[in-house]
Amino acid sequence: MIPRRLVTVAVLSLIVGGASGCAPFADGESHPPTSARATGSDAPPPESPTELSVEPAPGEPRIGTISSARGTEEIGPVPSRTGRVAVYIRCVGTGILTVEVVGSATFTQRCLVDARDPGTRNTLDISGSDVHVTGVGDAEDIWAIAVTEIADG
Repeated sequence: MIPRRLVTVAVLSLIVGGASGCAPFADGESHPPTSARATGSDAPPPESPTELSVEPAPGEPRIGTISSARGTEEIGPVPSRTGRVAVYIRCVGTGILTVEVVGSATFTQRCLVDARDPGTRNTLDISGSDVHVTGVGDAEDIWAIAVTEIADG
């Protein structure tokens, strides 16, 4: 005879274990646990692209661009007719990119290892009539910036 306490523990384990979100893979293949795939040391390091650009939204006139940069680069100063700009930023790698719109704002963006990531769009009103943008990143990371003018409205 099985002790009642053991049966209760076994039934509770089954109920709790079944409700924990674990499920077999539908494709029938064996897969390593997610944490092993994400952080496993057996995985080769991601390849960084040799060229990188960023595409602004259609209809926004481009007033400055930096493509395929590493380390420190800058745009401008360039004139802005409206005083409203969008700063598009992409960075591929493992470091951090700091982008400063001199006199107006600073953006800090973590680089991503996925080169397919489209990046970010930041809009702001600039102080003054000229736009001066600097980017500072790690030499191992590749990054791109586009600055566009946003119409008054």
